[in-house]
Amino acid sequence: METLKIAISLLTITIFTVAWKILNWLWLNPRKKERFLRKQGFKGNPYTFRRLLFGDEKESEKVYEEAFAKPINMHDPIVPRVVPFIHKTLENYGNKSFMWAGQRPKVLIMEPELMKTVMVKHSNFVKNFKVTNNIVQDLITGIIRYESADWAKRRGILNPAFQMEKLKQKIPVYQNCCNDVVNEWKELASKDVTVDVLPHFENLIARIVSESLFATDFSKDIKLYELIKENAAMSRQASLIADLPVSKYLPTERNRKAKKLSGEIRQIICTLISEREKAIKEGEVSEDNLFNMILGSELAHGYGDEEIFGLMKGFFFNAHDTIAVLLVWCLILLGKYQDWQEQARQEAFKVFENRKADYEGLSQLKVVITYDFERGIEVVPTSGRAL
Repeated sequence: METLKIAISLLTITIFTVAWKILNWLWLNPRKKERFLRKQGFKGNPYTFRRLLFGDEKESEKVYEEAFAKPINMHDPIVPRVVPFIHKTLENYGNKSFMWAGQRPKVLIMEPELMKTVMVKHSNFVKNFKVTNNIVQDLITGIIRYESADWAKRRGILNPAFQMEKLKQKIPVYQNCCNDVVNEWKELASKDVTVDVLPHFENLIARIVSESLFATDFSKDIKLYELIKENAAMSRQASLIADLPVSKYLPTERNRKAKKLSGEIRQIICTLISEREKAIKEGEVSEDNLFNMILGSELAHGYGDEEIFGLMKGFFFNAHDTIAVLLVWCLILLGKYQDWQEQARQEAFKVFENRKADYEGLSQLKVVITYDFERGIEVVPTSGRAL
């Protein structure tokens, strides 16, 4: 009987403890943060029962659907299309505003001085990757995950691969890759067809990453880039959908597909790593590149395979995805501002004449740099940083 009473007491204490933690997680802590932010002059949607699990994500999903359902013209503002919910929040509550990501408020920083403070005091304002969506989390790998000393250490190890002298040596690789794309466009232009340049740029950057950074065969890496591209598309779609913190454990079709993709990507990258390690041991590889540098660094010997996998996946994804989109955007701007296009063309003819592009000539180009700075800021205004 006495044992039963003790068991019931322990069970009661456990239930109340768990209940208190859940109450604190779902309600008390978010409300405390909201009161603190409002005292600081920030405004945003109130944390109510309908935002208990998903925060603003359901409303955000609806706003994104409305934004993407409308066509956009060249001269239309880009911000309402790219980040519609942030734009709506700023319109409703001003520059000092916040949104709800589940139970966490995300503060929008729009004032230049505050932005400067956040960027300078990065040890106080650390990166926060506490996303509940496992598909999105799967893409946050490599050096971008780290801050302060951890980030500086990895940057110090990787930095030699991106020194100017090393990059100069890669210019012939860049030239060959770009020439192949231009020749392909010339052939398509002779057939008078419309060309979607994004896939061409994606393949261009993927080939450059494979051949210059990792010294691998691009034709064998195509499958990896296709899987990463599919993984990124799923991540973008998943980031717009309200998600429960425990949803990654549910046997849904999306989770099964994401798990399969992640497993295939891991298998390919791990195979690349094991093959390169074997080649280095047997003395078959002597070329100085990022891949060999990572495998010979303390990151490989001190942190293990998971660290190397994360770095490799991060470089494959970030370089391939972001630069390709940037190049497309540059072409869009050059098409819109044809006076700058003509100035850039004339400058290139003047600097290079009939010779191939080289570092000395590229360093003399001024028009494109000025154009990117002026037009880029004009067309794509800053939307702030979410914390």
